[in-house]
Amino acid sequence: MENKQPPVLPFQRLRPLAWVFLGLGAASIIWPEVATIAVEQLIAWFLVLSGALGVLFWLRFKSGQISLMGLAAAALTLVLGLVFLVQPIAGARTLTMIMATIFLVEGALGAAMALSLREHHAGWVVAMLSAIATLALSFLVFIGWPEASSWVIGLLFGINLLTTGLALLALSRVDPQK
Repeated sequence: MENKQPPVLPFQRLRPLAWVFLGLGAASIIWPEVATIAVEQLIAWFLVLSGALGVLFWLRFKSGQISLMGLAAAALTLVLGLVFLVQPIAGARTLTMIMATIFLVEGALGAAMALSLREHHAGWVVAMLSAIATLALSFLVFIGWPEASSWVIGLLFGINLLTTGLALLALSRVDPQK
């Protein structure tokens, strides 16, 4: 007896992952405060791990004044991670301010790029609209800080997961043979 089922296409394997992303994205949008703390704690653990590994690396390979700067950076990373672990609200506020600043810089650079393309490329308007949206998002976060820091990271994380899940789901339904 032969198995006559069609082979599973590579993109179809993305479907379970797409549903996980969609579920996590929806949950993060519904409960952005919980998602904000979850993201903040994940970052805190990464900082602790990175700092601890940096200190261990320094203990193993210490040599000279430059390595002391490496030790200082590793120790600062470790301490920051520990502070974020025990003070998640302060960590969320800090991360929200960093995110808003990144959006501000990204929007300003995007606007400068769009203006430089104005004479040469018809798509400069779309690039400028994207830059303006990024700047507006930055200003909204700055204006709402620190109150917004309890939910903004979780909401944006949820939107990102949701859109990624939708993209993966769409890809999983496409037959590359056609």
